[in-house]
Amino acid sequence: KSVLVVRVKAADAETTSSEEVLAREIFGIKDSSGESDSFNLVSGFSRCSNDKLKFEPTKDSRATNGVYTVTIPNTVSGEKHRIIREAATQKVADELGDLGSQFDHVMICLPPGTGNWIAYAYINNWRSVYNDEWCTKPSAQMHEIGHNLGLGHSTENDQKYGDQTGMMGYSYFQDEGPAMCFNNAKNWQLGFYQDKHTTVNPLEEAWTGKLIGYTNSESAGSYGKTVVLKVEGHNRDYYVGFNRKDGINSGNKEPGAANRVTIQSRDAGEGFGESDLEAVLSVGESFEIPEFAGRSRNVLIQVTNINLSASPPVADVSVRLLNCLSNDDCNDYSSCTNDICNTSTGTCLNVPNDTCSGVMKLTLLTDNYPSDTSWNIVDNCNANKVVMSGGGYTGKRETFDEEANLAPSKYTVTMNDSYGDGICCSYGHGSYTITYNNEIVASGGDYGSGEIRTWGSCEEEIETTSTPTLSPSKSPTVSPTASPTACDTKYELTIVTDGHGDEISWEIVYDMDRSILAASSSKEYDSESVYVESGCLDKDCYRFAMKDSFGDGLCCSYGKGSYSLKVNGSEVASGGDFMSSEESIFGTCKSLQFQTEMSDQAVAKKGQKS
Repeated sequence: KSVLVVRVKAADAETTSSEEVLAREIFGIKDSSGESDSFNLVSGFSRCSNDKLKFEPTKDSRATNGVYTVTIPNTVSGEKHRIIREAATQKVADELGDLGSQFDHVMICLPPGTGNWIAYAYINNWRSVYNDEWCTKPSAQMHEIGHNLGLGHSTENDQKYGDQTGMMGYSYFQDEGPAMCFNNAKNWQLGFYQDKHTTVNPLEEAWTGKLIGYTNSESAGSYGKTVVLKVEGHNRDYYVGFNRKDGINSGNKEPGAANRVTIQSRDAGEGFGESDLEAVLSVGESFEIPEFAGRSRNVLIQVTNINLSASPPVADVSVRLLNCLSNDDCNDYSSCTNDICNTSTGTCLNVPNDTCSGVMKLTLLTDNYPSDTSWNIVDNCNANKVVMSGGGYTGKRETFDEEANLAPSKYTVTMNDSYGDGICCSYGHGSYTITYNNEIVASGGDYGSGEIRTWGSCEEEIETTSTPTLSPSKSPTVSPTASPTACDTKYELTIVTDGHGDEISWEIVYDMDRSILAASSSKEYDSESVYVESGCLDKDCYRFAMKDSFGDGLCCSYGKGSYSLKVNGSEVASGGDFMSSEESIFGTCKSLQFQTEMSDQAVAKKGQKS
């Protein structure tokens, strides 16, 4: 598809970016200094569509590398953007002729001065309009051209733009990101992965199958698997997909949705329509569509397994009528339950059996060298049988979850690092946490070649015990003779950075003498990323401080950052909208209080950050 970019020069202002910069930032064309751009309109759609949809600068010789500058007599400052838009459109049409018949898309980049807005476009049309530098941001480019292609907005909980699993949600003032494409409903509409679309009507049949992320749609092993599952037969269609956070989707912004199954809905039918994010599901979780097709029977969409170690990674999903006529209607595809239909009420009972009695979950946050990490969990009461394992990770600073239904027993996890530096803290803030029925049984990250932890019993309910950390291979030390002390006070800090992660730091101090017990390392956090920090505390009263060196907090001037501090699973502090710092006191203290501190310089006016 051919694209003409219009740069506007008015009486008092002109589009900030030069023709050369616009050609670089939109088409990826190298500038005179040899600098190019890796993520833009052209590369974004090309990668998202597996080269099925390609954009290119117009070959019209009157434009330079697809960019044409038009001069208008209007004064921009304080004027409505529609006035400047129409003046520019008319002038370029006067000079080049009818635009819609010559170019597939025309991007009009207005000069600064028309107000605080981002961009907009016309549905199923050729024209899109941008507020100055937003013309160079790939998320705005793909969002607005998406409207040209007939896409509606992606909402969540009635919040327009709220679904951040794709480009039809919020736009971001970033140059090389965020790397992501479109949500399940939009992917179905665009047809990029049409050979891996599956449709099911639960009134006619149940469905069970494997979903793969669109990032793996062309990979070996993808044959026979589904990228987008459409559940139809209702007044709304539901689109189910595996939100694999990798490759072109490595910058996915939806909180908590990485490597989860996501479900969007929209009014039944094809063509333009806004979508709603209905659910984000992990293993064992489900989403229910009530009174499907106006009947008394509900439909259940359930995630039975997610395997990130498979090639490609897969999510096992089932779709079935919840209200039943026979036991077969109640099959939840789990060997841990007996499936029974109460035919008098039409309700299903999935009764736990003796096969499985609990959920073991390992959450791994990789460091900067994810391929170094591998692990396995063995059942010590069953001939040390391997019951869970993982390795071959490729995503840097990415969270992976593995779950399995396991009976109470004695288990041992072995964490391995092939280089010998663990997953924290030399090359990233990696960590791992293992829970059994939501209770933490093992955690860590700061080890050498490996770490072994054992918990549970062959006779009793699972409880946490510990064994020594493996000695590093490149710097051996004598192993301790006694097991480490159990962690009585376990903290877990989740940080979602804003657009300036390098400004963020934190610390936990003993409130009596202000000695530092835990703190962020000297390494800066990346922008718009998620970090999980964890460890043990051995005092009684603590003071936690979240800090921002610039004085604008984590939210909301330059991104929607946040933090959440949990102690033994209970949240003790959270926030994001502060200035220089925010403090909380927790633990067994004489008095508990919460306070926000602002330094004098933070209150003063400051220049904007780019």
